[in-house]
Amino acid sequence: MHRIAAALVVLALGACSGDDPAPEPVDLAQDESVQTPAPSPAPDPSPVATGDMEDPVGADGLRWVYKSAFRSALYGPPESEGVLAIACDTGPSGTQSIIVTLYDTAEEGGEQMLRFIGSDYDASVEMNAVRNELGPEYVWQGAVPPQAEGLQRAFTENEGPITVQPESGEALQVPPSEAVIRVFNACA
Repeated sequence: MHRIAAALVVLALGACSGDDPAPEPVDLAQDESVQTPAPSPAPDPSPVATGDMEDPVGADGLRWVYKSAFRSALYGPPESEGVLAIACDTGPSGTQSIIVTLYDTAEEGGEQMLRFIGSDYDASVEMNAVRNELGPEYVWQGAVPPQAEGLQRAFTENEGPITVQPESGEALQVPPSEAVIRVFNACA
């Protein structure tokens, strides 16, 4: 045991002596035995979400759903046509519009304003009664250009719910949602 301890002391002292020359530096760029890992690729910029999505059902039993094939966001109960739709539509001339549909009974030839009222921004959309294939017979529908900042800001720059207020009928409270933002992105 004493011999092992003595040998370790001799080795430790030998390692501390300054008589040995310093090792020569190795040029890692020239040494083929050293492999440096390839640099990690830069992360992709945040992609714009475009696929289908569905918000969780709220306490009121309603939620937003985005359907990419139709470039539309629907607000309403699960498995329904919704009570409010916001969609990007491309007309025959190639001009895009944001189409707002309120699935509330309208009278043929009717007109009214629909307001989107938030904490910081609000917007109005001129609505007309249009024939509906699914019922009721007529519903409210209006169009704004995709650049209409008021409607977009009502959904993107408000804190909390947005009140959708028709001139006739009851107001509807809707939460802001990525589903609506996807509609505006689809029309950009």
